Amino acid sequence: MKVCESAFIAIELLSKQHFDLLITDQSIPGMQGSDLAKKIRSLGFTDLIIIGVTADIYALDSRHRFLAAGMNGVLIKPLSLMSLKNELARYFKIIEVDALEGLQNTSDEYTFDAFANLLREKPNQVVVILDEIKKVHDEVLEMLQNKPVNEVLLKSLIHKVKGGAQLLSAQEFIQSCERLENEASLPTTIESFQLVLQDQNQNILRHMKKFSDS
Repeated sequence: MKVCESAFIAIELLSKQHFDLLITDQSIPGMQGSDLAKKIRSLGFTDLIIIGVTADIYALDSRHRFLAAGMNGVLIKPLSLMSLKNELARYFKIIEVDALEGLQNTSDEYTFDAFANLLREKPNQVVVILDEIKKVHDEVLEMLQNKPVNEVLLKSLIHKVKGGAQLLSAQEFIQSCERLENEASLPTTIESFQLVLQDQNQNILRHMKKFSDS
């Protein structure tokens, strides 16, 4: 992210590195925001998302002028985080911070109390158990990536994975699944769930290596 002190600095930065989004006030040093949008489009930056911000009380007129200048959207001051989020969601996939909070904790430790009797006789079975749980994760990941998933199926998959987390007494993993079960947005939940599974697969591989080396 870059903050520019003038329109000319913004144009210079765009010529040097890639950006996905530009948010500009209408009143900026160098030129008006609508003129900046026209200049940027004339330079060939057709894929850049440009959002204008204005305090103009004639909001409808401002919107028409901004869009005619090549902007993708217009926000009216006073600007709220919700209005900004809703506007960005039109162009980018938004992942809720709450949904991702704690979902990538690779330090989660596993315990194997549920398999105590088995492991007492065959300690090396830990690797087999972890491998079976990882296979379930891989199957779910493949389904999420390649098949249409509705809300009912998704909750069923999360519940299935949470069962494996409970067998391992993996508290962070369990809490991540519980957060996903309560997430409202289907696309957000699917993407967050994929991140959880990928992260836990890495954790499983670390545990498997640890037990294989011991």
